Amino acid sequence: MVNGHERRAHSADSDLALVHRVLAGSHGALPLLAERLRCVVRTAQLMDQKQGYPLGSEGLGDLTQDVLVLAWRKLGEFEGLSTLEGWIYGICLLEHQNAVRRKRRLREEAQVLAAHNRARPAAALDPDPWAFEEVHAALRRIGRGEARIIRLKHFEGHSFEEIARALGLSPNTVKARYYRGLGELRPLLEKEARRG
Repeated sequence: MVNGHERRAHSADSDLALVHRVLAGSHGALPLLAERLRCVVRTAQLMDQKQGYPLGSEGLGDLTQDVLVLAWRKLGEFEGLSTLEGWIYGICLLEHQNAVRRKRRLREEAQVLAAHNRARPAAALDPDPWAFEEVHAALRRIGRGEARIIRLKHFEGHSFEEIARALGLSPNTVKARYYRGLGELRPLLEKEARRG
């Protein structure tokens, strides 16, 4: 009779053999690997559930994609010390923590930008584009794609979905560029506020 440890070792050994076949270019091994990597979706869902759903469904989709890409890139590092599921769990755990931190940081940066805009005197609320001169100046100093999305969102009032359709991008890509742009804007606006 085989005990649990031997079964796990055998499974880890067979997973290592599978990875070696994939890395050697065996096309027949790819569907087997894909089947084994289906655990990523469930693992990500359980991690997010355990943390109180901080990422939500869109964030989970991004996390799943990130973990799969990272696992594929690091496949050569798999040593068979655990099963593929155990190895994936470790990657998923670290990526989930990174995603939660990133989402928190981006939310804080969005709040800083919103607070900066709310702190304007009544005269600055005029729809005249010169009313936000320092914001426009800062937008010219960040990436063009990010600046365009921020302008469409804040100055033209479009939703992420509308922006995505207009630019031919996915809503997740639009959101990522939006928050990246906010991250670039924040230090520029804070520097301007200290001068003003």
